[in-house]
Amino acid sequence: MVQRIRAGLVAVCAAVSGSCGGSDEPAAEPSVEALITLLCEKQAAVDCAKPDTEQRCLDDLHERVGFAEQEGCQPELHAYLKCASPAAVGCGTLTNGSEPSPYIDADCTDLNDAFFSCYTKLSPLCAVGLGVPGYTDIACTIKCAELSSLCHGPEGGPYTCTCDSGPRAGTPFQSTDCGGMGLIWGTGHHCTQ
Repeated sequence: MVQRIRAGLVAVCAAVSGSCGGSDEPAAEPSVEALITLLCEKQAAVDCAKPDTEQRCLDDLHERVGFAEQEGCQPELHAYLKCASPAAVGCGTLTNGSEPSPYIDADCTDLNDAFFSCYTKLSPLCAVGLGVPGYTDIACTIKCAELSSLCHGPEGGPYTCTCDSGPRAGTPFQSTDCGGMGLIWGTGHHCTQ
């Protein structure tokens, strides 16, 4: 008799609430790796994708994971990926005449900007310039509203840089590249307060 009552209560409980005595824990969020894989697979599947689109996407996002771990920006990266990964991916051009490339068809800009600012220590509205002042020397600069830097050196680096303006104007630093993440990261970490 006890067995029948218990079986009946379990059946009623399952029918009314969907489960009895189950976990109150929320469903686990997808891992950063799962979100990266999903986003890169979707980018590789659009018409304008090139043969190396998926690998380039994976390399870029894994580099961002490294920055996030180094700078303590994992929550910002995860928030961006949670927005971007489920979004549709389309093809578009950045400038007139450029080849179409995959883009995320969702407004995740604020989340991407928050992540960028977290790991670079710079505003996402900075401009990067590259010039060739001489035959053996390359120059590059970053100009932000609050600061700027200037670097020069032989092609392939290393590059000698100086904070041109801002709270640490005159501070020297080295960069491994002239116009890429090395310059951006170096400027943000040496030229801000």
